[in-house]
Amino acid sequence: MAAAEAPINDIYNYFWQEFQSISIEHYDRESNQVAHILAGEAISWKVLRIWVDELSSFILESLINDLTMFANQ
Repeated sequence: MAAAEAPINDIYNYFWQEFQSISIEHYDRESNQVAHILAGEAISWKVLRIWVDELSSFILESLINDLTMFANQ
């Protein structure tokens, strides 16, 4: 385990104690474009952005693609 992962795993372990069972699944980047695109956008932004009512068009397109890909698996 890399040093950077240790704090994240500690947080997981803390919260997971409250559940009787847990399932973790890995999905390729192609199956989770929303997270991938949001991460890329966040790196390029120089200001805080918050969406309250409407999703940005790039998020909506990616979400539709993710759901379509997930439904076809």
